[in-house]
Amino acid sequence: MLLKSVPSVDLTMARAWFLPLSTLLAAGCAAAVARPATPAAPAATSPAAAAAASTVRPHTAWADSVLATLSVRQKAAQMVWVWTLGDYTATDAPQYAAIEKQVTELELGGIIVSVGGPMDIATKVNALQRASKLPLLVSADLETGAAFRARGGWFLPNAIELGGATSFPYQMGIGATRDPKLAYEMGRVTAEEGRAMGIHMAFAPVLDVNNNPKNPVISARSFGEDAKLVSEMGIALVKGIQEHGMLATGKHFPGHGDTEQNSHLELSRVNVPRARLDSVELKPFQAAIDAGVRGMMTFHGDLPALDSTKTAATLSRRVMTDLLRSEMRFGGLLVTDALDMNGVLGSLSMSEATLRAVEAGNDVILMPSDAKVSIQAMVDAVASGRLSEARIDESVRKLLAAKHEFGLHTNRFVDIEGVRSKVGTVANQAPAREAAAKAITLVRDSLALVPFKLPRQAKVVSITVSYPRAAHWPADRAHEGGAGELQQSVPAARSATHRGASPRVEPVDRLATRRRPRPAWARADHRQAAHYTARYRRLRVRSDAMSWTRLMCCAQPFRSSPNRSGSMGGRGRRAPLSMSSRTRTTSAGCSSCMSVPARRMVSMVILRT
Repeated sequence: MLLKSVPSVDLTMARAWFLPLSTLLAAGCAAAVARPATPAAPAATSPAAAAAASTVRPHTAWADSVLATLSVRQKAAQMVWVWTLGDYTATDAPQYAAIEKQVTELELGGIIVSVGGPMDIATKVNALQRASKLPLLVSADLETGAAFRARGGWFLPNAIELGGATSFPYQMGIGATRDPKLAYEMGRVTAEEGRAMGIHMAFAPVLDVNNNPKNPVISARSFGEDAKLVSEMGIALVKGIQEHGMLATGKHFPGHGDTEQNSHLELSRVNVPRARLDSVELKPFQAAIDAGVRGMMTFHGDLPALDSTKTAATLSRRVMTDLLRSEMRFGGLLVTDALDMNGVLGSLSMSEATLRAVEAGNDVILMPSDAKVSIQAMVDAVASGRLSEARIDESVRKLLAAKHEFGLHTNRFVDIEGVRSKVGTVANQAPAREAAAKAITLVRDSLALVPFKLPRQAKVVSITVSYPRAAHWPADRAHEGGAGELQQSVPAARSATHRGASPRVEPVDRLATRRRPRPAWARADHRQAAHYTARYRRLRVRSDAMSWTRLMCCAQPFRSSPNRSGSMGGRGRRAPLSMSSRTRTTSAGCSSCMSVPARRMVSMVILRT
């Protein structure tokens, strides 16, 4: 579904910035493969073509003029982007000194910024831009909006959430809404807030089709298990991002959904026929390319149907050049997934992995374990003849042209004073709250209890079963915070947290059977989940008025379900909660589970009437 554009925000960029990068660079990069386009009419009869041409020339002209001044080493450095936290650091702090040294001494082309507060990210980006000889392209993983990296965090021990950027549900939650307009709004808010902090490129959307419930990596990051849904929502999110001043990046090409391996730890494999890839995995990526997506991130996985050499797609010329560039007509920026991941490295050295990535067609070497080693590898390869300087120029020209598009050649800084008026605003939070509400999907309700029609004296108990981890206290604190939110929503609510073993039925029952009707929140550990469920059944037997239904929020509970469906609500009945207090109660659980590292959980609502 293609959505109409909305008026652009005030950004220091040319209005025609949304032109596909292949068109933008056609005059200066003949080697790049352009996306399909209608043949242009002569300039005399096509004012639009003439206007486009006049817009293109300044970008390529500036890029070529800068390119001519760079040494091979400086060109190679433009292709290397390193990771940095977005947190507050003093100017003389070792952490800041280390990243500043890389930017200044290596003359890197860009950075990927990670977690920090909005003001901290903007301040650090400005400082690094000031230190850099050429302007930096700044990127970030923004899969749930700018808050994916610009979240204020939690203040312990009371789990008070500090202010941050606007947080949307994970993409699976957005997919559960079945509303492309909300995906577009998510993109708009992401771009406006990200740009206010100095971020130019969002590593989003995730275009993987989540069709394997054993996938340990993608899960709720995907829009769902249906390729058509992923395509429609992906197009909307791409347009929302790019029509508001930021580059969108589809990932992880050619598809990270149908695998059971974690590409951070080992080489993943998607072992399906080419026909299946065309109809499922590649479909959302082709849709995004046709819609003009400007960036693409690679998959550290093996796809025998595309390359029989057991090579990670990131390092495969057959996948990245023959398929993506030539066959699918992608002409934008191609970014490796983090090059320090075991899925791509395996037994390779960083030097060899870097060279193979460049040979495959990648424009950006993201997060190498040693940036200096990657740069030197490219310099040596040009000297030995393994890489041509023209191949390096091809990628660097694209990167420089993108910097010119953003106006970084005249102003590379963001207005710190303007961050608070653009990031995490009440207006931006409205579509995020709407998305969270619409994402709630009823998976099973055999007794037709929803929407709730409870008598005045009804009691409600909400019990969350969460998976433990070595450091589980963030989840504990977050759920206590959720209980606090519940109590604020329903003043008469009572809550209980049971650490370690699951609570016995008796205290939970007492919690729900006070003289006054009080909703209750209890936390249970999964280690006795089966035993606890058995006690639920006993409780039902003991009280014929006891019923229960299972609700799922937009986290990852489907992984424990026998249903292979990767989407919450793909086959569930849409049944919005009718009572505002119940809606806020459910949303509180959803908000908590998406805010902490330990996100795998199941929420059960016990209704006692």
